[in-house]
This record gives sequence, C-alpha cells and structure tokens, in this order.
Amino acid sequence: MGIAFDAAGNLMVMDSGTNSIRKISPAGAVTTLPVKGFKTDNGGNLAIDPAGNIFIVNWGSEIYKVAPDGTSIIFAGGETGDRDGLGREARFNGLGGIICDAQGNVYVTDRRNHKVRKISPAGLVSTVPGTGPLEEPGRSYLNILEPSCLVMDQAGNLLVASHNHIYKVNPSTGKVTDYAYLPETKPITNMALDAAGNLYATILNESSVKRVSPDQQVTLVAGTGRIGYKDGKGPEAEFYWPQGIAVSSDNTSIYVADATNYRIRKIEIR
Repeated sequence: MGIAFDAAGNLMVMDSGTNSIRKISPAGAVTTLPVKGFKTDNGGNLAIDPAGNIFIVNWGSEIYKVAPDGTSIIFAGGETGDRDGLGREARFNGLGGIICDAQGNVYVTDRRNHKVRKISPAGLVSTVPGTGPLEEPGRSYLNILEPSCLVMDQAGNLLVASHNHIYKVNPSTGKVTDYAYLPETKPITNMALDAAGNLYATILNESSVKRVSPDQQVTLVAGTGRIGYKDGKGPEAEFYWPQGIAVSSDNTSIYVADATNYRIRKIEIR
C-alpha cells in the first residue's frame, strides 16, 4: 500500500496483507521491522518524519506512530467521527493520504469529512483553515470534496487531490487556488513530488501513473490503462491497481506499490 523513503534511502513499505512494515535497502535487501504493539488490521499510506518516526494510516479513523526503536502507539484517532483534539480524543472518518513536514507536523486527508487535518508532534489534531472550493456561509475550515491524498511543495504549500482535481492550499492562511486538472482521469490515489517540482500520481482505476509538470501540463508516464502485469517502456507497461508512490532522493526513479500484483515497481525517469 503506502511507501516512503527514509533519510538513509531505505524504502519503507506498508505490507497490508501481513500487517507489517517492510524495509527495502538501497541494495534491495528486504527485512521486516520488529515493531512492538503494532496491531493495525488495515494499514494504508505511511509517512516518515525528520526524527525517523513512521506514521501509518489505519484506514478509517486512526493513525499509528512507530518510533525508531520499534515501539508503536495509536498517535491520533481511534473512532469514527469529526472532532479536533489531543491524540485519541480526535475523530476522523475515512483517512487517506498522509505526509510529514520538516517540523514534524503530520497532515492527513480526512476524506468523508471533506477536510485536511494537521497533527502536531505532540499529537494535537486541528483542522486546516480555508474556505473553498466547497465554500458555504459560516465555514472557516478547508472544505474539499473527498480529498484522497496530498503532498507538500518546497514553499510549504499543500497540494491536495480531490477526484481528478488538485488544489494548492496555504496551510497557514487557508488560501485555496486551483493547481491542476487531469481530464478524463479516474480519481487520483497517491502523489509524490520530485526536486524539480514535477508531481507524479497513481491512478488506481486506470492502473497508470501520470505526471503534472510545474506549468501544469499533464502527461502519461506509465501504464496502458488496462489491468495486468508487464514491464516495458512507459505506456507499454501494465499495473494492477497501483497505490503508493515515491521518488528516489537522486530524482532518477519513481517507485510504485503495485498493490494487486504484490510487487514494488521501479520507473526510471528519462
């Protein structure tokens, strides 16, 4: 499901079928992290903070934190609902994407509540401010229809996907602007950014990977649009419901969690 690189260049993988976290070294060695107290039964996306803590969305309503020593706790949430608060007092409904910023804050998409939530390093959950694009009188929070995933650009703005739209959000002021539209695209599943500002997105129901350039030009990177398994150049390759996506630190490769093929796929950026 979810994948992310740590500071040492290891690719961390949420292996939801075995409810475990796997580590793939730069040399390709695969090991299972010896995690204590980890009881997620439906783990999804993950993110890693600057201290090496791993945060994992347990689909629906809770977020796990796994420390570098392997101990784990439910960091926030636990029951379905819609409430800010500290740690397990908070409520979510349909968690999806998750990222960490340089200060150790965690951001998640709260899909069925149509919100983006921020969690401080101490576990305090708040709702990212904003008005649109589902603006209604009296609302002061960011209200985006079923946000699926998000990334943070180098300026600290959030890029939030909603179906086949991507919105740019200033998390401090709540200012929301249109960033990109992917025409004739099924809902965006996950996203990653490279150092040049290119955004890469997995499209689950199209079994494809697309790129949005800094000037918002959309191109197909890989995938035929058909379900299958085949290596090959760009549009000749086939995936089966790709999920997580990550860009290598040297910006030469994209890694994709090809969920229903039970594989991690590598796309070389030409």
